Amino acid sequence: MRWRLLVAVGLLLPDTRMAAAVCSLALMLAMFGANVYASRMADPTGYAGAAPSRSFPWPPP
Repeated sequence: MRWRLLVAVGLLLPDTRMAAAVCSLALMLAMFGANVYASRMADPTGYAGAAPSRSFPWPPP
């Protein structure tokens, strides 16, 4: 998490923008494999997805 914040701050500063962009790309590529792996794993919490709560009135009246 700390690296993502440093890259975000680096993107705001003109002197470090290019280096931060390269680091951002490297982080994205490094984390892509882990994200694919996690998306293919069974959900250990049993949470089925982003289903709305039954107490939330939808559609609105």
